[in-house]
Amino acid sequence: MAKLVERRLAVVLAADVAGFSALTAEDETGTLQALLASRAGFDAIISKHRGRIANTAGDSIIAEFHSAVDAVHCAIEAQDALDAMPNGIRFRIGIHSGEVVPNGDDILGEAVNIAARLEALAEPGGILISGDVHRLARRHLRSAVSDLGEQKVKNIPEPVQVFAVERARATPMGDCPRAREAEGADKPSLAVLPFTNLSPNPNHAFFADGLVDDITTALSRLRWLEVTARNSAVALGDKAEPDSVGRDLKVRYVLRGSVRTSGSRLRVSAQLVETASGTQVWAERYDADVSDLFDIQDEITVSVVGAIEPQLVAAEVLRAEHRPPADLRAWECVARAIPFIWSQTVTGAETARSWLARAVAAYPDYAYAHALTGWSYMQMWWVVGNADQQKLIAAAEPHAQRASLLDPREPWVHLVNGLIHIRRREPEEAIEAFQRSLVLNPSFAIAYAYLGFSLGVSGSPAEGLEALDHALRLSPRDPALQPAVVQIAGMIHFAAGDYQEALKATSRFLRDRPDHLGGQRQMAATFALLGRTEEARAALARVLHLDPKFRLSDAERSNGWCEPKARADYVQGLRLAGLPE
Repeated sequence: MAKLVERRLAVVLAADVAGFSALTAEDETGTLQALLASRAGFDAIISKHRGRIANTAGDSIIAEFHSAVDAVHCAIEAQDALDAMPNGIRFRIGIHSGEVVPNGDDILGEAVNIAARLEALAEPGGILISGDVHRLARRHLRSAVSDLGEQKVKNIPEPVQVFAVERARATPMGDCPRAREAEGADKPSLAVLPFTNLSPNPNHAFFADGLVDDITTALSRLRWLEVTARNSAVALGDKAEPDSVGRDLKVRYVLRGSVRTSGSRLRVSAQLVETASGTQVWAERYDADVSDLFDIQDEITVSVVGAIEPQLVAAEVLRAEHRPPADLRAWECVARAIPFIWSQTVTGAETARSWLARAVAAYPDYAYAHALTGWSYMQMWWVVGNADQQKLIAAAEPHAQRASLLDPREPWVHLVNGLIHIRRREPEEAIEAFQRSLVLNPSFAIAYAYLGFSLGVSGSPAEGLEALDHALRLSPRDPALQPAVVQIAGMIHFAAGDYQEALKATSRFLRDRPDHLGGQRQMAATFALLGRTEEARAALARVLHLDPKFRLSDAERSNGWCEPKARADYVQGLRLAGLPE
């Protein structure tokens, strides 16, 4: 008779040092001394909150608690204490509740694995908790939480509901590059004014205030944007004129809005205004049922931030284009680079990198500029010939690594790392990187698109297409996002064997970008697999015009599918189209 495995319910806290390998490579002795000092404080706080350390390996900790409230309060106190230490050590923390299997003093099981996966998604200094922990602890938490939705985590079959614990952070002494960035980069700035409550229901005034709080917090996650503190903006009131707000708070943009109701319907209107000129940059309204105000608040917050970001970038690009090049500061050089990055042409990428190089020359610690430089290389994957693709990874990696060290909380850092992983056919690592970027900025539409790419080309087409739809809902008017989503949709349909839908999406993409090498390759393979031989040969002729050296032996390496069947189908399609060996 099989021996019964002992199990018990527990709350598991998993913690790990962010960027430990890089810190050790820079200064092994100093980093290990800093780790010992941080661990001493962390261990004491775990004990104080009635926790038990079950395992430590290198820079990681697994601790067991009987109470979800104790575990979360322990994590908050530990992160606050670590923030106050000047040694640069920052932990990520994940917490989950479930069954564990004792193994001596250690604990094993899915609850441990999920806590560790949440930890991997957390930002440095951040705390992520599962839906189970949130359910157990929410009435007793001293901190607000943000619902990040369901996340697919590595090696866990079912998605996990994830919440981020919000806490006020003191600026750590080791975070000097970040403090200098604001001055060196001359970033754009914005204030969120109180939303006017036009509803007769006084409860909707609380809703309007909560919405402003949430939008301010969410916009603060955009690392390239300076957002005025909530109290400073509230002090001016909802009647303040944009030009006076600009003078008083020294901001370039103001977000203002109103809340009104009619019966069971709620309408939120929002406008983004440039303070110097009074020009309305963006405006939108959101209609919903008042049955669940908290859900509406979360939904509108994510939608507003997702829609505003590309509009702000476009306004800053226009502003920078009207200034003499010699007068441009670091952020303005980045703004000049952005349209060229999205052009997906070799000359466009080179122009973008020349502007980004100027930004880095003006401010060497500019993480955003380093990350975008890495992105500019990876955007060229489908445009250059097969022989140059591996060179792109080699060129992008140093910039991604530099950006990671400068500011691991920058979502673009993880976006670039995710794309490097997908190009190496490491889908699980790519998915984790894209999810981490979304933890840092839940309104990051392009990260949702590439999360969809990773899911869709690695065997989960339905989830991939769902992520693409979410990206479009977040930022429906972003001209840079639209072609990326269409291209990715074509690839997901191809990987799923739905060649008719793949053909529709790829044809739509190529209408605007007829010289896109990757798109023409896929078009040739798709036509051939549909039995449309003449059209396949015509598409292949365009491929060979763009890349005369491309051969069948290159086809398997050049495509972006992680599933072996999709890669084999792609090669077979190009063979049927007549691509030489």
